[in-house]
Amino acid sequence: MGYTNYWTRPSELTAAEFSAASKDCAEILPKLGVEIDADFDDDVVIFDSPGCETFAMSRVAVDPYSRSGPIRGFCKTGRAAGDLCVKVALLLMGYHLGNQLSFRSDGDCDEDWAAAREIVTNLGYRHEIVGVTAAGGSDG
Repeated sequence: MGYTNYWTRPSELTAAEFSAASKDCAEILPKLGVEIDADFDDDVVIFDSPGCETFAMSRVAVDPYSRSGPIRGFCKTGRAAGDLCVKVALLLMGYHLGNQLSFRSDGDCDEDWAAAREIVTNLGYRHEIVGVTAAGGSDG
């Protein structure tokens, strides 16, 4: 599968912002033309799409490998169709959660994120929140 999207966040994300991000994901992701099986609520954003691992982010998380420090997550997509859903979800989460969340992916940040960035920007989200840097995170 190879190609992967990564994120880093604290163990607890703010409730109001996470809820707003989840609601946006619930409204927008099903309209992307990619079949997903999803659950969106105030405490979790989780979905499956063909060819990808499950994307799952909960408002409160525990890293089984580290009892302190940031929580790291990832979703392998292999650039399958569901990769667009993962990237749009991360951009929406980044918009609402601000500096609580950083994210990146394998590959080229401009080319690989262009479609997701265009979708989110066209929906009226601030442009500066949807830029992704190459090797180490995002400005979202």
